[in-house]
Amino acid sequence: MAMIWICGNEQDATLLTERVLHQLGHESRVIPPATLATAMGEGERPDLLILDLREDVHGLRLLQTLQQKGTLPRILVTTTAAPASDHVARARRMGAEVFFMRPLDIDVLERTVAGLIIRPQGGDPAPRPSAVSSCNAT
Repeated sequence: MAMIWICGNEQDATLLTERVLHQLGHESRVIPPATLATAMGEGERPDLLILDLREDVHGLRLLQTLQQKGTLPRILVTTTAAPASDHVARARRMGAEVFFMRPLDIDVLERTVAGLIIRPQGGDPAPRPSAVSSCNAT
């Protein structure tokens, strides 16, 4: 299975996501936002990064830092509210592939993670709904 890192500021949400992914057979690890770029810069690189993109631009800055270092893995973004369209567009340009609004639907998360892991990076995107919405991926 895959190595998946979960990066976010909400401890309960990140720990729950980590546990779900572990139960699905993946190796998962919570990485605090402050140490993510450093961890990737040290040669560690997950197959997939689940990043909590908050309403502010902190998550976008983190994506930009990773992009500049050339250490981008596959990226799935979670949010607590529908992100502004400019944030979505900027995050997509920086490598984010899928967006979820919390709470996450475990079945949708499982299918989306499996789709991201089996297709090559830069390949055709997995089927997905057209808009960011609760329990759905985009």
